[in-house]
Amino acid sequence: MILLCHGLHREETERGPKLTLFITLLAELIKYFLSLPDPSKVTPSQNSNIREVKVSHVRDTPVAMDTTSPPFSGSGSGPEEIPISHGSVSPTPPTSHAAPSEKSNRRKMNVSETSTSSSGSVEIATTERFRVGAPSPLRMLPLIESSANPESKASQAFIKVEAQIRGSLWRRGISDYYMNLCQLSEPEDEAVDSDHTILIRMEHHTEWVAMTNDILEITEQAGVRSLFHVELRDPRATLEFFVPDTSQSLEAVWSVIRLQILAVLKSNPGWRTLDLLNTGLNQETSRPTVVVGLVRPVNTTFQRMLHTSISQILSSYEGIDLTFVRASKVPTSFNGPSLFVSAYHFGGKIYMGSSMGVEGGTWSGTLGGFLIVSYNGQEYVMGLTNHHVIENKNMTSGIDEHSYGLRPSVSRQPTVVVPSIPDKEKTLRVLQSQLQGYKEQISHSPGGRPSLQAQVEMLGSNAPQAKIDHLALLRASVHQTSIEIEKVTNASLIGGTIFASSGNQRYYGNSWVANTSNGPIRTGWATDWALVIIDTKRLGGNLLHVEERWRNEGFLKVAVDTKSPLSQDSGHREITTESVEFGLGQIIFKKSRDSNTAGVVSHLTTDIFLNGMYFSAHVVAAHGANRGHPFLRPGDSGSWCVTQLGSFHSLAFGGNLDAKTGSVIRREDVYKDIEEQTGAKIVGVYKLGPQQ
Repeated sequence: MILLCHGLHREETERGPKLTLFITLLAELIKYFLSLPDPSKVTPSQNSNIREVKVSHVRDTPVAMDTTSPPFSGSGSGPEEIPISHGSVSPTPPTSHAAPSEKSNRRKMNVSETSTSSSGSVEIATTERFRVGAPSPLRMLPLIESSANPESKASQAFIKVEAQIRGSLWRRGISDYYMNLCQLSEPEDEAVDSDHTILIRMEHHTEWVAMTNDILEITEQAGVRSLFHVELRDPRATLEFFVPDTSQSLEAVWSVIRLQILAVLKSNPGWRTLDLLNTGLNQETSRPTVVVGLVRPVNTTFQRMLHTSISQILSSYEGIDLTFVRASKVPTSFNGPSLFVSAYHFGGKIYMGSSMGVEGGTWSGTLGGFLIVSYNGQEYVMGLTNHHVIENKNMTSGIDEHSYGLRPSVSRQPTVVVPSIPDKEKTLRVLQSQLQGYKEQISHSPGGRPSLQAQVEMLGSNAPQAKIDHLALLRASVHQTSIEIEKVTNASLIGGTIFASSGNQRYYGNSWVANTSNGPIRTGWATDWALVIIDTKRLGGNLLHVEERWRNEGFLKVAVDTKSPLSQDSGHREITTESVEFGLGQIIFKKSRDSNTAGVVSHLTTDIFLNGMYFSAHVVAAHGANRGHPFLRPGDSGSWCVTQLGSFHSLAFGGNLDAKTGSVIRREDVYKDIEEQTGAKIVGVYKLGPQQ
């Protein structure tokens, strides 16, 4: 490089003294950088400003557990006791999921190492395979990246240290990277100055910890380290979540690991969900990963403690990673964004997947679908949704939400509205904005020129036909939008009466005790249902609109009932069967007020901690065209999930947005709990008659 610069010097001297001076200074600068010692080879005695990087390897002695203890089954009732032995038997790593030695060593380095920066005051986070940085722990992905504030102290400081940071990377042989100063903030938060981050994107490198330490040293010596986060990130850091291809060995190991982790998590309000999923760029290269959902705002001290403790547990098992995601405050979140609903649905027919809420409510949920229910010798068509969707703190008649929710009644005042109040308000705002836009296009005078309406009137019969047609279209849009606004404003939203509900702090069937090293934990299958007697004037049906992408994937192979008015080419299918049993590993399809999503049911259950109680539920990960998007979004609670053959499969009640998973309750469990708690009988899924 020095010879090259001197060569350029000789060649360019005729172009002027300024260029000569510049090249000379550049050559001297490169000489200076080359003369600097490599920080990785400098000892404290050689330079008092550089100290050794302290790396502590943490290993945990395997906790003796009885691997014969079965995982929770899908029967809806577990054994009263799940004994955990404290003998001499150690868990056996699953041979079918053992990673190659290079990957295994990399995982062990990332999970088991903790590094302290050379200043001794900032811990370098090495908790993830493809991310390293400081301070520890790293904030959980996804994070929203925005431009740095150019007026901030961080931006001014970065200008001073950028060249030194690039020099440190160059000395370590790093040339293929992208570095910038940005603001990384939580998805729900606005970026602030404390979010400024020196973000370096590059492929994973064995010297990531040393590089991070270099940057911390540079910013410390410049007196600006407190102004930045530092993160080195591989493009593979943004992983997808998949249902694991379970084997008996993995299921047996997870039945042991989950109890060890629950012993660490026990009764701490900072966590919400515990899952074993696969993470990776694709299904083929994904690896089993323990996924812990933490409640926002995340307590970093708690996260650091969990990382250390769970890493010690996982150090006894090859090929299982650890990651943290944000969990909702409750797993059944429904205070989601309001939704634009077509004016057609206001006062019109109610179909499966409709937006719904309660009178006076400020939240939205989904009316899953319709059942025929027999009660006291009479049959009713009832909509099935979640208890927490219809729960209204102002409802006092017959409610005992800590046990059975709303007791059966066919004489309550109508309280269910379709669509929900927030969705009605959103629809009105959108329509009013559209109306204003149409009017402005008609009467607006851009740059002082005549408006479209004025131009057509002035030109009369000489006006271009295109302008005449455009004006006519805008006037028609104003007329139609005004009609829609009037309809939405005046439409009766009453959709039905609440018959009964489960309550949201109950187990379905018998609970059971799991004995952990930190004491017993009582848990059981979650239940969360509500039945609504539907206004017959508004009763639609269990219809699904099958999008083209699902037909291309061979999804929803639903046979059309010959008595149904639906044709093969209508793009709609009626859910008319419930004969298919609940199956693990099945592909299912969710219909909600907000989205249609495909997913795969995991063989492994999810653990949920809510209001001091532990629950188990079946977990579903997004599949096919929806991979990369959450299976359930806020407002999707109460959605029905159906199989590829059109069978009612399960009732969705919650999800984890970051892990893109959903939690569902088996159809059989919902039916049994309804019948046991209300005395009613589920006759079957409602079907349209020929006249409908």
